[in-house]
Amino acid sequence: MSEQEQDALSATVKWAQEASQIVFLTGVELSLEVGLPDVSDLSFNPDIGKFKNRPEVRREYWEKIKDFYPRISEARPSPAHEAIYEMEFLCNVDCVLTQAADGLHSKTGSEKIIEIYSTINWVHCHECGNDYRTDGILLSLEDSKTGIPKCKECQSDQMKPPMSFPGQPLPHWEIRESWMRLQHCDLLMIVGANLEIEPVASFPFQVMNKGNRVVIIGERKTPADDYVSAVISGSPSMVMPYIVGKLKEMHTVS
Repeated sequence: MSEQEQDALSATVKWAQEASQIVFLTGVELSLEVGLPDVSDLSFNPDIGKFKNRPEVRREYWEKIKDFYPRISEARPSPAHEAIYEMEFLCNVDCVLTQAADGLHSKTGSEKIIEIYSTINWVHCHECGNDYRTDGILLSLEDSKTGIPKCKECQSDQMKPPMSFPGQPLPHWEIRESWMRLQHCDLLMIVGANLEIEPVASFPFQVMNKGNRVVIIGERKTPADDYVSAVISGSPSMVMPYIVGKLKEMHTVS
């Protein structure tokens, strides 16, 4: 570890201890570390118009989910997920904004999660509005002749996870709530997130424009690297446990 990286780590630990309201922003790197792809990526999902109008597109999508979803349901949180959860007890963590739709943050026990792009763990009926657990929907496909799930309430086959497909706007409440939380945080810790697509690309600048600190942790370069308070290059599952360890040492001393 270079002297510059060590200085960035030390500063981040100090800022985390002093901050009155920390917001985390996490992303696909945490999913990749446990072997999951980014299911919120638009390339993973079909165009919403084709999905609605073509049964074969819906069938292909559900075949893919049926093959893939067991990996999500069986996946366990990474050391980075666990470390972020531990920080809720060591620092003033307001919430965790995540681009991931796999639910791994919730598996740590955290109740401070805002899934910016929503989740793959629920399925929504676009006719009557009922919601179902994805694992239950996949069980119903075992008896399906069409390979497309139907709503138990209204029998519509217009069923999909609430994630945005290409051609759909992003979830309104999640984006609005994210902006509101960022308005009041004095430390934004970005861990393994993608900062190339709006509105998330603007999140660090919203915080910095108020004179507050932003730290980026991850293995990939981001468009905001040259502007933030500190950049720590490395695996989130190595960096975050290190930060938590240092915070615990400070708590022990105090």
